[in-house]
Amino acid sequence: MPRRSRTTAAAGLQRAIADAHRSRRSALTCAVPVCRDEVLAAEPALQEIVRRLRDGRPVSKYAVVRVRHALVDAASPLYVASTPGLLREWAQVTLEILDHGHA
Repeated sequence: MPRRSRTTAAAGLQRAIADAHRSRRSALTCAVPVCRDEVLAAEPALQEIVRRLRDGRPVSKYAVVRVRHALVDAASPLYVASTPGLLREWAQVTLEILDHGHA
């Protein structure tokens, strides 16, 4: 997996976490807001994904694609709170895939 793809995915997740910590969004933006409660609840696992993407060890290409897809899909658990804990579950599965390939 190209280093740039990993770096971009890690930066996107880090931005999502930072957005969740902001008390409110700026009024003029076309960005879909992250689901603050879900991101904060999943933060430890999300931070671990960021660390893992940045550490330089080999990772599953599928996991990087999975992270990038979650970042751009407005219906992903990063942005939609359909089921409480779904983002945390997604993050834990993604961590497993980073090391071992498909779940």
